[in-house]
Amino acid sequence: MAEVELDPGFHLDIDESQGLLVATFVGFWTLETVIEFEAARRSAVARLTRSLRAGQTAHYLVDRSRQPAQSQGVVAALSAIFSQSGFPGRKAVVISGALLRRQAERVNEGAETRFFDDRMAALEWLRSG
Repeated sequence: MAEVELDPGFHLDIDESQGLLVATFVGFWTLETVIEFEAARRSAVARLTRSLRAGQTAHYLVDRSRQPAQSQGVVAALSAIFSQSGFPGRKAVVISGALLRRQAERVNEGAETRFFDDRMAALEWLRSG
């Protein structure tokens, strides 16, 4: 299991050639962290969408393997963001632990979302579709 970090943060990587947005979450978030993330996520999604080739679909990897369970307020805020995000492709969520999995399922509802314990398996699934 990956080491959990407590300082709140996130990192967004865009792989334009793969049509992939990777969000790595760490630490115990506040509502301010959620607001910062949403602004950065919107910008990253717009950039990725502009870079897609004709017929290419974007995919989203959320790696929460180094993040502890979050407060109910943060979970509710993230649920609102992801339910309205309109992200067109598959979403893979990497998690560790049963509680975090339940929170991740609540935040990331959707037919094209799957949950993984392993980042490589998540990437493999994204690339297969």
